[in-house]
Amino acid sequence: ATLANLRFLTRQTGAVVHADLIFGLPGEDEVSFARGFNTLFQACAPPEVQVNLLKGLPGTRFAREAEALGLCFNPEPPYELLRSGTMPFETLMRIQRFARCWELVRNRGRFPHAVRAFQEACGADLFGAYARLAARLHAGEGRLFAIGMPRLAGYLREELTETCGLDAAEADRLLAADLNAKALHEG
Repeated sequence: ATLANLRFLTRQTGAVVHADLIFGLPGEDEVSFARGFNTLFQACAPPEVQVNLLKGLPGTRFAREAEALGLCFNPEPPYELLRSGTMPFETLMRIQRFARCWELVRNRGRFPHAVRAFQEACGADLFGAYARLAARLHAGEGRLFAIGMPRLAGYLREELTETCGLDAAEADRLLAADLNAKALHEG
């Protein structure tokens, strides 16, 4: 029902929809989260999706029933999930890296031309494509914060050419257009 409502809003009314997805819910594993994420985009293609880790805020059902639900939260703010019955800590951190990469590359709109080509090349598995890019970023930088635009563009170029098979000259053209547009807006 929610997906049908979002589809109606995005396709029939022209409303700009910003969706929030939470990962780490009881019973959810990485495969089911990826499937839900990809389904959302195939059905609605919202312009922005915030992806956040489940939190066990004091007084909520998740915090009160954490043990029965198979959830373990950090007792200190921001009370983030540390593991669930279906997602160990390592999996949660991998999805957290995906979420950060998604935010840096897709949500912030820094690379509209390159992102369009990237998403067309990866097909229906956007989760898998951005998870691979996040792994590349993390392997290269050891973090997913404080990465400058040129370095971020370099990792996106590698993914476009090495994984997606895009011609290097075309990848360079798309990224140059994105970086030049960004410089014009800041200047």
